[in-house]
Amino acid sequence: MNHLSTTALLAATLTSTTCATMSGHTVSGISSGGFMAVQHHVAFSSSVSGVGVVAGGPFWCAQAKLPIAITSCMTTPALISVPELVAVTKTTALSGFIDSPIHLKDDAVWLFSGLKDTVVDTGVVQKLFEYYSSMSVKNIVMVNTVEAEHAMPTLDYGSACGYKGEPYINNCDFDGAGEILLHLYNTSGSGRGQFLPPTTANNSNIISFSQSQFNPKVLNWTTTGMEETGYAYVPEVCSEYGRRLKKKTGDEVEEVEEVEEVEDVEDVEDVDKASSDKSKAESTASACRLHIAYHGCLQSQLAVGDKYVQHAGYNRRAEANGIVVVYPQAKKNILNPKGCWDWWGYTGPEYASNIGVQLVTVRNIVRRYFDEEE
Repeated sequence: MNHLSTTALLAATLTSTTCATMSGHTVSGISSGGFMAVQHHVAFSSSVSGVGVVAGGPFWCAQAKLPIAITSCMTTPALISVPELVAVTKTTALSGFIDSPIHLKDDAVWLFSGLKDTVVDTGVVQKLFEYYSSMSVKNIVMVNTVEAEHAMPTLDYGSACGYKGEPYINNCDFDGAGEILLHLYNTSGSGRGQFLPPTTANNSNIISFSQSQFNPKVLNWTTTGMEETGYAYVPEVCSEYGRRLKKKTGDEVEEVEEVEEVEDVEDVEDVDKASSDKSKAESTASACRLHIAYHGCLQSQLAVGDKYVQHAGYNRRAEANGIVVVYPQAKKNILNPKGCWDWWGYTGPEYASNIGVQLVTVRNIVRRYFDEEE
C-alpha cells in the first residue's frame, strides 16, 4: 500500500461535482452565532445556498462599534437603518471584500425570534427580514410565534421554553434546527431528492478537529477568539469527509497507488479492492452535504460541555440526510468575556469581511471539506 493525498483519492469526483456541491454549503447560528451566520452568508454568498438565523440581525449591524451592538442591534431596533446597511453591503462587494450580493437572491432564508426573547428584540430579526428582502431574496420564512426566551428552541431537550440561562437550549416542542435544515435543503438548489425525516443521532459520530490548522498564518492563535478544537457531526455515510476534516495540512491518507505493473493474482485483487473502495468514496462524496452551525455566547464546549453539539437539534436530521454539521468553537478573551462570535469588531474592523480572521478560518474548513486549495 502506498500513501497518496486525499486530493488524489477524490479528485475525479470533485472535479465534476464541486460546483453543484458548493451550492449545498449552508449555514446557521443563534445570537452572536446568528449574526456570524449572516456575515458568513453575505461574505461568501457565491458558495452558500441558505442561512438559518435564531435571534440575529442584519449584516454590519454593529458597524464595528460595541455601543451600537448592545443598543441598536439588541434592544433598540428602531435605530437600525436597513437602507444604510444595504448600501454598505453593495459598496463592500465592489471593493472585493465580500461576494456580490446578487448571489443572495435565490437563497433560502429561515429566521426565528422567540416571543419572550429579552436579549435580542424581535424587531432586530424583523430588520434582518427587511435586509434580505431589500436584497431581492424571495424565499424567506420568519417564525415569531413560539413562546421562547433567548435560546435554541428544540423539540424535547433543554430548559423550559421561557427560561433564560445556560445552556440556552430550551424545550419548546419546536424543532428549530430541524426546521432550519428542512427549509434550507428542501427549497434551495442544494437539495438532492427527498429530504428525509429525522432519525436517531449517534453520538459516536461526533468528532473533534484542530481549528488552528485552518489559519496557520495567525502568529498568536489566542487573538482569533476561537478555541483550538472544533467539532463536527459526521454521519456514517460521510466518514470520508470526517477523515478529511481531521487531516492536518501535509498529512496523507492511505490509498493504493496507480498500478503500472501487475505481478500476480494477489496484486490484481488488491487493485480491484482499491478501485471498489475509491468508487465507494466517490459515491459518498456526491451524497453528502455540509452545514456550518455557529453556537451563541456562553454556548461553546468550554462553557456548556457537549450540550450544544449533541442537543441543539441538528444531528438527527443530519444523520437521516447525510449532512456533515460542523460546529466551530469561539473562545472568551479579555475583549470577549462571554465567548461570543465576533459581530462587533473585537478581532479588528475587517471582522465581517472575507479577510476577517474568524471567517477566513471557517472558510478554510469549508474548503477542506470540498478538498479545495486553502
